[in-house]
Amino acid sequence: MRLGRRLVLVTAVTALLGGPVVATASAASAAPAASAAGAGQGWVRFADLSPGTPEDVYLYPFGNPSHPTMLMHQGYGSVSEYMPLSAGQYTLAMRPPGASASSPPTVSTSFMVSAGSNYTVASIGSASSQRLKVLNDQMAAAAGSKALIRVIQASVKQPQVTVSVGSDVLARELGFGSALVVPVRQAGFADRPRSARRAATRPWR
Repeated sequence: MRLGRRLVLVTAVTALLGGPVVATASAASAAPAASAAGAGQGWVRFADLSPGTPEDVYLYPFGNPSHPTMLMHQGYGSVSEYMPLSAGQYTLAMRPPGASASSPPTVSTSFMVSAGSNYTVASIGSASSQRLKVLNDQMAAAAGSKALIRVIQASVKQPQVTVSVGSDVLARELGFGSALVVPVRQAGFADRPRSARRAATRPWR
């Protein structure tokens, strides 16, 4: 695994029992370097940023659901490993645990996977407004950085937030469903001790 391929996911979320908007950071496993990836492959991971009951995730080639890749009981805040997929069109569908694979999904989306590209499919929104957002992940090596920070505004209680690391503001008025990528050094993490490497969000005023 190369540090230059690492992308950290920072998500703006809201505590289920109320309270202020907070940020959680999880170091997602990096996709292998392009030179090590199989010819014609892309990489996909899943992030569950929707508060509520854990669900099962089905990923399969578009129009061919008979042999899906399944992620069982994915819960709020979980981020899967990157999974290698042959280039082509895919469908990702979410269903309640134990539901039949042929039952109508809670939510689903179809998207293209290109060879050599990396994607995050994120579930955002509350149960009544849940949707899937497909993000094309820019890898650090392509950006000339050792690591990148992915920020997704997934708070169901604050329509806009400001994201900061200490006194350094990464984004203002970040609307729900918005996503951005920031190099680690620009975000200030590289110059801080590990104990201080924490992002925070607050409602935008």
